[in-house]
Amino acid sequence: DPIFFMEPTLVAGIGASGGFDSDGRSLTYRRALEWVYSKKVQVLPFITHRYAALEEIRNAFERDFQREDYIKGVLSLH
Repeated sequence: DPIFFMEPTLVAGIGASGGFDSDGRSLTYRRALEWVYSKKVQVLPFITHRYAALEEIRNAFERDFQREDYIKGVLSLH
């Protein structure tokens, strides 16, 4: 399955964990999600490409990802 092997990966700098909560979740990740949810951080300007079907993912990885105007692509399945 080509999609399985092209699975996206989140890469964080060394020491980015900032510690863990009692559930073992990264405090930095939790804080980032809170900032996005509360709109302290605007993420919409970084979404440059949107995909509505799994069939479009191949183009996202093979073509769009290479584009100079590409920042972040989002797959939205409805």
